[in-house]
Amino acid sequence: MEALQRADERRARRELVWFFVASFAVAWPLWLAGGVFEGPAPREVLDPRWMIAQLGVFAPSVTALLIGALAGRRRECLVALVVVFVPVAALGFVLARRAVTNILSFAAGEKWLLVAGAVLVLLFFSPLNRAFRNPGRRGAMPPARPAWVAAAALAPLVLFLPGWALANVGQPDIAVTLLGGGLAQGAAAFALLWSFNLVFGGSLGEEIGWRGFALERLLERMSPVRASALLAVFWALWHAPIDVVFGFGVPGPGAVVVRLLWTLPLTMLFTWLFLRAGSSLLAPLALHTSFNVLPGLGCSRLEPAMAILFVAVLVVGFAAAVALSHADTVASGDGSA
Repeated sequence: MEALQRADERRARRELVWFFVASFAVAWPLWLAGGVFEGPAPREVLDPRWMIAQLGVFAPSVTALLIGALAGRRRECLVALVVVFVPVAALGFVLARRAVTNILSFAAGEKWLLVAGAVLVLLFFSPLNRAFRNPGRRGAMPPARPAWVAAAALAPLVLFLPGWALANVGQPDIAVTLLGGGLAQGAAAFALLWSFNLVFGGSLGEEIGWRGFALERLLERMSPVRASALLAVFWALWHAPIDVVFGFGVPGPGAVVVRLLWTLPLTMLFTWLFLRAGSSLLAPLALHTSFNVLPGLGCSRLEPAMAILFVAVLVVGFAAAVALSHADTVASGDGSA
């Protein structure tokens, strides 16, 4: 029995190693082939080469589902690949034919397809789909907690808005470009922006892997704080080629350090909300997406506001780490009683 358990642990460790190796080995060459590193800024034209690079962004999630399928979860993981990623990839290539630089430039039908794709993703990973388990989870899924999913979706705005207000104190030209056409038009534009970032902005392509597979497997062998810290390192380094070329807060190799300083507390927040939401993938998907849409809102004095957000994430991430540590201590105490 003990020998079987050790063999199972070794197999789980190998699967985790293969996940990280494949996530890097697939993503980086596809980014290169997609022209991400050409020009003074990351590639912004949504053309077929952009979609090739986007396949690299999908690497963590697709890798996680493939490993899950090979590890014995063949049906549900393959269903996720076919039902979610095949239509999303097809949608991406359809949109790429237009080669636009602004998602608001898509035709009406393309916008509806994009929002429909986002709805498909949310429904598939919602509690309505009881057949799906996170690819890294080997036991049953706990009950999902929709209130915490909503909290994850709103958290980035809650953290950002006070800093944005502070950055604009005393300024005469406070503006949010996305709302320039009125509230109704702004709401429609926000829905489109949020949908695009969910499907193609990294959320869908990463979170099934980072949280749904890697975090689940790491939590089997270590505390939430340690698991989050280790995951933060891999998550930050995965972005390293883009950060070194284009910078992240600072130019050059130092951007990798800044990325890690940002990702470490952020990962603590992701883990805390993920666990509070009952390990529902909707929580990290919503949290990731809502952070990604902030630059697209067209807020005045965005750079100082984002600097304040950086500090806010440090504080909230530290609080999340304390909460995770406390919860782990309580759980350990309960287990030893």
